[in-house]
This record gives sequence, structure tokens and C-alpha cells, in this order.
Amino acid sequence: MNTDLYIANVKKEVEGVQKEWIDDLLFRLPENATVFEIGSAIARDALYMESSKPSVKVVCSDVEDGFIAHLKKEGRKTMSFDILRDSFDEDTKYDAIYNHNLMIHFTLEELQAVFEKIYNATKSGGYISLSFAQGDNSTLTEWNSKKGNIFCRFHSVTEIKDIADKLKLTPVFEKESPDKKTYFLTFQK
Repeated sequence: MNTDLYIANVKKEVEGVQKEWIDDLLFRLPENATVFEIGSAIARDALYMESSKPSVKVVCSDVEDGFIAHLKKEGRKTMSFDILRDSFDEDTKYDAIYNHNLMIHFTLEELQAVFEKIYNATKSGGYISLSFAQGDNSTLTEWNSKKGNIFCRFHSVTEIKDIADKLKLTPVFEKESPDKKTYFLTFQK
């Protein structure tokens, strides 16, 4: 992935439905909560969370060395973490696990495994907050040819909810972006 290009072009502000979704999560979190962010990229969302609710601590992670280097240069401690290959510390549970638009990188089988890992690393009563891109899977062929085969597939709301139902997660926030390209969900464990 060309992380420099991403950094140069990504939105720097949290806005719209994404802001509403994060604000809802922050409202639900207790004081001094710890959130684990999977795929922090430039830590835009982590910085927004911590500035909006200063008692919240966000643990940033990413699999891309370019993002990790960028955040370290910015003075942000970030851990290298690949949700497919790495495991959470068994002794650490988080008040929330968060990611924005990461699901498109996984097959359905991988997504089920990711959900189980996230579930096991979330405190009882904690939150799993995720968003995912929506669209026609036939467009991914064109995207992958331009972006280096980094996308697997779009997942439907039904698929995501089915996985959450199997884990007995309760949906507490659910909203689609006005352009219908992104779906935002928060579940409580």
C-alpha cells in the first residue's frame, strides 16, 4: 500500500455519520476507558476520541510500516499488529475495540475469525465498534488492479449481523452514511 499517498489524501477531520458514531461510543464508555484501534493509519479517529473525552486512552495499531513510522514521527506510540496473524494479550481486555473500514480487506471466513478475536479481547459489557464499506463486489476487480490487490470483498449488513448474533452481541448503534457507501455499527458484549 502506498501509505504516503494515503496520508496525503485522507480526510483529516472526523465528520458526519462517522462523528455521530464515535460520539455515541464515547458517551457509552466509562471514565478512563481503554480503546484498541485496529488499523489506526494516521490516528485521526484516536486523536478525535482522546480530545473529545480526555479520560479515554486509545491504543493505536496498524499492520503497515509506513503508518507506524508516520505516527512515531508524530510522537504517537503505535504497535505493529496484524489482526489476522497476531493475538491480543490474553491478560488484557479492552472497554472497546474500534476500527473504521477495515472489513473490506477480509474474506467472510477471515472476518468471522477477526470477530472472534475481537470478542475475546473485549471486556464483558464492552463495545465492538466497526464500520465497513458497502458496494458491488464486481468493482473490487478494478480497484485491486489500481491499488495492488488489497481488497477482498464487500460484506453485507446481514453478514455482519449474523456473525455478531452468533457471538450474542447486542447492536446499540447502527447507521448508514448518506451516500450509502459506509455502514456504522456498535455492538455491546
